[in-house]
Amino acid sequence: MVCIIKNISEISYYIFRGIGFIIKNISEIFYYIFGGIGLFFGGIGGLIAFYNWVSERRKRNIIKKKALDLRTKYPLENLNETFKLIKVHKEKKVFLFDMDANEKYWIETMCTLRELGFDFSMVNKYEKKEVDSIKEGKSIYICD
Repeated sequence: MVCIIKNISEISYYIFRGIGFIIKNISEIFYYIFGGIGLFFGGIGGLIAFYNWVSERRKRNIIKKKALDLRTKYPLENLNETFKLIKVHKEKKVFLFDMDANEKYWIETMCTLRELGFDFSMVNKYEKKEVDSIKEGKSIYICD
């Protein structure tokens, strides 16, 4: 009887040791699989963040270039000489009126107005008939 118990305890020892080995290996497999999956999705997240950063940087550079081009074409010193900032009484739409081209360009946002170096106090107010009689060109948009 003692011999059987000894053999059963040895058998159970090896069974549990084998189960422990299997569980250890399975847990390592899951560790590496899910670790790899986590690294994969982390890499995708990093790639998306990098792409967004590059896109924003490009957008800022385009805005700076547009603003610089327009500031060069319409310098503050030439305000009311070669161009004017105009609007209709009681309306909020501000236009840049190029007197040489005889065209008005709608400045879409206040941010664009500020980016060009102008502010609302520089805007001249006119009657609706006068503003409507001027040919309208493309709108000017730089930023929100």
